[in-house]
Amino acid sequence: MDPDTHARAREHFIRLLEMADADRPAALDALISAEPEVGRYVAELLGAQAADSGDLFEDVVKQGFKEKIRDMAASLDLPEGERINSLTIVRRLDGGGFGDVYLAHQDGTDRTVALKIIKAGMDTAQVLKRFEAERRMLAALEHPNIARLYDAGHTPQQLGSRPYFAMEYVDGPRITQYCDDEHSPLRKRIEVFIDACKAVQHAHSKLIIHRDLKPSNILVASEDGKPVPKVIDFGIAKALDDRYADTRHTLEGQVIGTLDYMSPEQADGSGDADVRTDVYALGVVLYELLTGTLPFDTHNLGEMSTTHAYRIIREVEPKRPSTRIPDGRALKEDLDWITQKCLAKEPDRRYQSVGELIEDLQNHLIGRPVRANAPPATYRMRKYVKRNWLLVSSVSAAIVVAVAAMSVYVVLLTREANTRVERDEYQSKVLLLEETNTRLEASEARTHEVNGELQARNAQLARTQSELESKNAELEEQSGRLQDAVDEARRLADEATRLAEEERKARGVAEEIGKRLADTNADLKQARVDLANSLEQTKAERDRAQEAEAIAKENERRADDEAKRAESAAQNFQTLYDQLERSVRVLTQGDRIPTDVLAQITDALDSAKLLQAQILERLSQRASADADLREAVALQRQAVSAFTEALGSDHRNTLRSRLALTDLFQRDQNPAEAAHQIDLLTMTAARSLDPADPLVTDIELARATGLLYRGQLDDALTRMDSIVAELESTHGTHDLRTLKAVRRRAMVHAAMENFSDADADYRRVLTLSNSASDEGLEEIAIAANNLAVLVRQSGRDDAAEALFTRALGRANVVWGETNWRTAMVQAQHASVLAALGRFETAERKLLDAYDVLASTLGRQHRETLAIARELLFTYEAWDESMGTNRHAGDVRKWQRVLNVPR
Repeated sequence: MDPDTHARAREHFIRLLEMADADRPAALDALISAEPEVGRYVAELLGAQAADSGDLFEDVVKQGFKEKIRDMAASLDLPEGERINSLTIVRRLDGGGFGDVYLAHQDGTDRTVALKIIKAGMDTAQVLKRFEAERRMLAALEHPNIARLYDAGHTPQQLGSRPYFAMEYVDGPRITQYCDDEHSPLRKRIEVFIDACKAVQHAHSKLIIHRDLKPSNILVASEDGKPVPKVIDFGIAKALDDRYADTRHTLEGQVIGTLDYMSPEQADGSGDADVRTDVYALGVVLYELLTGTLPFDTHNLGEMSTTHAYRIIREVEPKRPSTRIPDGRALKEDLDWITQKCLAKEPDRRYQSVGELIEDLQNHLIGRPVRANAPPATYRMRKYVKRNWLLVSSVSAAIVVAVAAMSVYVVLLTREANTRVERDEYQSKVLLLEETNTRLEASEARTHEVNGELQARNAQLARTQSELESKNAELEEQSGRLQDAVDEARRLADEATRLAEEERKARGVAEEIGKRLADTNADLKQARVDLANSLEQTKAERDRAQEAEAIAKENERRADDEAKRAESAAQNFQTLYDQLERSVRVLTQGDRIPTDVLAQITDALDSAKLLQAQILERLSQRASADADLREAVALQRQAVSAFTEALGSDHRNTLRSRLALTDLFQRDQNPAEAAHQIDLLTMTAARSLDPADPLVTDIELARATGLLYRGQLDDALTRMDSIVAELESTHGTHDLRTLKAVRRRAMVHAAMENFSDADADYRRVLTLSNSASDEGLEEIAIAANNLAVLVRQSGRDDAAEALFTRALGRANVVWGETNWRTAMVQAQHASVLAALGRFETAERKLLDAYDVLASTLGRQHRETLAIARELLFTYEAWDESMGTNRHAGDVRKWQRVLNVPR
């Protein structure tokens, strides 16, 4: 391909890539008709298009098509029902070169939103910067005619942690189609257009220029039966300051916009776009609304080379709108002048703001002179006659009657008309001034209203603070009651001990009484013998004997009752002791504690809630180790509540437990909840912990990690650097606490594509001694795996394979061969082996890893299915490299596992 053809192909490739998906096929067909060779070549390149590594066009050409098609497997459309945090995908709406737009439903609302996500592989630094700028600009815009921003975040890790934002979904046609479908009269078209202009004026007041205004970016929704235009897609908008991001400058020679609506300064590629650029685009939209055609429609801009199209935009004057329709009388003068002023080639000749355009359109609607042209006196006279027709008709009648004085009267009438015109202009200015004052008063009223709202919010914050203090008082009171309960439990334990001692004494007393009773019975027998032998025994002696026998029986009964009570108390105490012993065994085995045992512990032990908290936290750690993050989060929540009830919200163990909950939220891709927990930790630690407490540093490390998960990479790196420096000065450069922070910083460097810094940090963690603690060995294993992934991303497969070998060895030592985490490291090792053509070894390792994950996480777990997909790709690549269908059966097997159509 000759250099000129190559240059034209590059130019058309970039132009088509920046188009929306819906517009691209027609433009590509037009290119193939005009330049068949260039068109077919560009069509092939678009089919193999993937992530750019600097120059997207050259990247596609050099790497070829087959490799790119495989890379695109990670960027397939999201299916219906896919979950992204609180959003559920309904269907795909549209897409451009770097982002896709989906219709989604937001949980907990009846709202459907337009969800914009960066395409997989397109998240270069420049694209991310532009995407973040668009999100910030949308967040700053609050206007009824601009689609609102609802939510923003990152997709889950399995979807590449790509940034997204959700905005108002406008269910309506483009503005031109709406007016045509409704057969809107001229006045109605202008009124709808004015509402759209007000939205653009609001964006300009926030120092934001849209730069791509066209009917497809001005949609009309129906609210309460009324048309409401909505301006959308600020994807290539430009900010006039750096509050949102540095979008003020366009690269030299870079052309941004849509050809048919592009201003001459945009076609120059000078990057000097300002508010008048949007005025030009609005003029094109107005032209299309009035005539049903584009200003340069006869030149077919989309079917010619871009160089030729740019020349037409810069040099050719469009025809007046009134000449483009059969009966153009309604467009003559006012609307011709307004449209031509918008479409002036030089920005200084256009309206200098959208507000001026709105004012002229409103003047036209109410019959006042417009400023779009310097009209002659006859034009002003016609406007005067139209507003004062009754007066003019009566004067005309008088002129007919007074023919003799016609010339004199005409002179007088002309002077009077001029005087009235000047008076009307003066009144118009007065009305404009009054309208401006009214707007200022409304603005001041709104300011007072906002101040009132702020005062109400401050009052609400004060009430909330008071409620928190009240809650703290209640917690202190509950803590007091708990202490009383603990004291009562101790008293009962002492009472049980006392009863046991009394039972022992009672048994001794019973034995003594038994001996005495035996002696008494002997005496009684002897007494009966004496009575039988001696009839002279007096009645008094018989009574004394009977009384002694009754006393002996009563003593025997009391002794039996005391013995029974003592035995019952001893049995209750033994039962409680046995239950506690069971609980200790359960805790050491890591199983759930029985509900009945936990209830008895709660009633009888002063450490009930503390013991419960420790058990729940142990179970949460076990669920996390089994990759069941949702179960781990639920159990850790209960543990935090139990620690709070047992020790109070300010206790160090409670803070440590809440920090563990924060880490689980971050790992479960829930940055909003993690940020809430970090705020609670920071507030509590500030009042209850010594600044030198290591837990304070751990909380700061969690805060910095949260910034990483939310995509605030610059802030995350700044905090990480500060934390690492502080730990180095306190504990040294090779302490485990320091290197844990270094590994987190490496994650930030990798996200920012600072690959050399990330590489250095990961290798620094690997300097930990192999005799380190279990926690240290786990840090080494994680860092080794992350380093191998980083090296593979840089394209060094041989070096990555060696690193994965060492990482797998460390994983086997730390987690064991049958652990799911070890299996995931093995799967990554197998993937790089397949890329190096070592398919047999890769196959064996992938099958072993799949079996481990299927038995531990389940066959439908996303990580298990990911390995199934890697097996499918491996068999396909294996057959392709051999030029055979040897593994067709294996391919079909894994397609069935994944439910992939054959």
